[in-house]
Amino acid sequence: MNIGHIAYTYEPLIGGAENYIKTFINLFRTPEFRHHVYQKKVKNENPAVKFVPTFAFPFLRRKPFYVFNLFLNLRFFDLIKEDVLIVHDPFHFWPVIWKKNVIVLSHGVRWDRPSARERYYNKVHHLSARLALKYAPKLVANDSHFFRRLGLNVKPKTNMFKEVAKNHWFIPNCVDTHYFTKNEGVPNLKKLKLILVPRNIVPGRGIHLVI
Repeated sequence: MNIGHIAYTYEPLIGGAENYIKTFINLFRTPEFRHHVYQKKVKNENPAVKFVPTFAFPFLRRKPFYVFNLFLNLRFFDLIKEDVLIVHDPFHFWPVIWKKNVIVLSHGVRWDRPSARERYYNKVHHLSARLALKYAPKLVANDSHFFRRLGLNVKPKTNMFKEVAKNHWFIPNCVDTHYFTKNEGVPNLKKLKLILVPRNIVPGRGIHLVI
């Protein structure tokens, strides 16, 4: 089976989203599964990575990932060879809406940025999520808040790992508590007065659940 992953960034692995894809590929790294990742152009020699031309239009003053969507179908003849496409953000679904076997993955609400400068960003991501909700063959969210914001009645801490509506699945992120558990720590680090600096403290990342 050929599995194509669509993500604006993958290699180099610099964050959680990239490592999420890497972990997924490693879990299904067997002879019957062949993975390809469609990402923006970077310096990379991995044959499993297929690049999409990406650049900024100065006069549009928009981020290059908008251009990524516009040019994604330059890889059309590669995309049609994939048995299934896993789209790692609803925003990237609309260029491949023509594909029959698509799984759209959401990693949270991305249309609630408070800055007035982000109005266009919020609108585009909200519309993309609604498009995926209506037309994606399969839609998977890792939090129920995403579905509630789109009008589905999914209560917190319910229906985990289940189909909450037809073709809509709630599969939360998980932690292996046998591996990630309290231990004696690293002696050299324990001597330091460390300051923990969390990243991405926004509602879309579930900060309200932490509080």
